[in-house]
Amino acid sequence: MIGIINYRCGNLQNLQNALDSLGHASVLLNGPGEMEGVQKFILPGVGAFGHAAANLKEFGFWEPLLRAFEAKVPILGICVGLQLLFSKGYEDGEHEGLGLIEGEVVKFSHDLKVPHMGWNRVNFKAPGDPLLQGIGPKNWFYFVQAFGQLCEVLLMLAKRVIPCLDIKGGRVVKGVNFLGLRDAGDPLELAQRYNEQKADELVFLDITATNEKRKTLIELASALARKVFIPFTIGGGISTKEQIHDLVSAGADKVSINSAAVKRPELITEGAAQFGSQCIVVAIDIKRVGDRWHVFTHAGNQDTGMDALDWALEAERRGAGEILLTSMDRDGAQGGFDNLITRRISEAVKIPVIASGGGGTLEHFSEAVLVGKADAVLAASVFHYGTYTVAQVKAHMAQDGITVRL
Repeated sequence: MIGIINYRCGNLQNLQNALDSLGHASVLLNGPGEMEGVQKFILPGVGAFGHAAANLKEFGFWEPLLRAFEAKVPILGICVGLQLLFSKGYEDGEHEGLGLIEGEVVKFSHDLKVPHMGWNRVNFKAPGDPLLQGIGPKNWFYFVQAFGQLCEVLLMLAKRVIPCLDIKGGRVVKGVNFLGLRDAGDPLELAQRYNEQKADELVFLDITATNEKRKTLIELASALARKVFIPFTIGGGISTKEQIHDLVSAGADKVSINSAAVKRPELITEGAAQFGSQCIVVAIDIKRVGDRWHVFTHAGNQDTGMDALDWALEAERRGAGEILLTSMDRDGAQGGFDNLITRRISEAVKIPVIASGGGGTLEHFSEAVLVGKADAVLAASVFHYGTYTVAQVKAHMAQDGITVRL
């Protein structure tokens, strides 16, 4: 029996789904008193090193894990759970780790955008390790972090292709310039289709949650975690750390915040400190006004007057791990991404930028990367209505010399 340490920092739904799919029985351990008799432990983790270490102590697992290690009970760390096995971590300060592995967890030093977000290949420092059996040089791994230790990242980070599913009333909808919404299908059915097409990620946005004062669909996150095995982001109406926690616990890998971040920018910092910057995507809806691009909120209904580039830099400074940049002028029109502002923001920030709004031809997706310098491309209509598959977009990008995960 495998015991999963629940110290309120893990994406437990996804982990349990993975173990179930592999045929391994597991039990959720909600306190140290439940660890007795368990033969193996998994220490998962979503969040920042310091917060995770504090929770491990607060919920009483720190000393029992040290004793289990001394008794040679196998312990597997995942993500921040793996980082906690080391002596120290340096995310938002210096923090003590369990010290089960000698070494320190430091920020990636490569010339990459950080967080390192997406699919990449690695060079393992211990290639003969039995844990790596069956893993070859062509295998892709998904990274969503800024700190690491056991492997060296190759400079082959794939550009991501991301279907976006706008949710209204439990259905996927799509319009033009944020208007004229029409039905596009069931979110779970579409998610499974894109999973089969090897989409790199999925983004689900409850586009009326902020205006209608409804909570984001946590039940959808839980259902998605059981159905698809690629990372997904959920956004819409998120305004508190508690809502972020609920979504991550339900299975979401990342959360997208928009109007609430503009209203109270501290939410970005608070979210990054607790869940890690890799979890916090700041969505920025923009529209050209004269020679500037303004930030709009509340599903594109309110012009804040804020400059898009200034706000992107502020979001990065406050701890955002990624920018989801949507051009309202181009949204749904399929006339091409706004590569000018995408490039300006992508070159100004050191975190990944997702280009959104305007994808209509295969060339548009390549141009968003080659001209707009986007780290990922996001689209809806061309995928939902069958104009192109994700595989067709990736094949065209690969022909243009862009690294993608085929």
